[in-house]
Amino acid sequence: MSDTFRNATATDFLESLPDDSRVWIYGLDRDLSDSEVAQVTDELEAFFTDWSSHGRRVSGEAAVVDNRFVVIGAHIPSGDISGCGIDKSIRVLKSLSDEIGFGWDTSLNVFYAADDGVQMASRAEFRQAAAEKSVSGSTPVYDLTAQTLGDLRHAGLLRPAAESWHAGAFKLV
Repeated sequence: MSDTFRNATATDFLESLPDDSRVWIYGLDRDLSDSEVAQVTDELEAFFTDWSSHGRRVSGEAAVVDNRFVVIGAHIPSGDISGCGIDKSIRVLKSLSDEIGFGWDTSLNVFYAADDGVQMASRAEFRQAAAEKSVSGSTPVYDLTAQTLGDLRHAGLLRPAAESWHAGAFKLV
């Protein structure tokens, strides 16, 4: 497996791509096993060798974080990746989810870290947990909203809820 693909830490993202690279963060509905991480990364590595957008070569890189998130970065010098180019990466991810047997987050869920690993809750469940004080502004949450690699590198993927969009949405301080 290439060094490009690994079970990355929250500060270890796609080192060969520049900060202005586009980034997509996909949450999975379950943890991947180490062998499934290897399968995902191997297939993405193969995809990146031929990834293009309107005839322009896309430099792509990915990381799997906490066996639960796939982070894909893409860069085209002096250009932006097209919708068709993005769709190509989504088709690969869809194929992987069908083959391995996992689902993708609907973005209506909240991911957070707990003593027993990554947890996923609906927004209603997370709101209830906030009301019951079982989560707070210090609860580590995964913020999947970064648009560029620089944003992700600066803010991180996992941070206290009080430092992300979760604070306002769930009245966490």
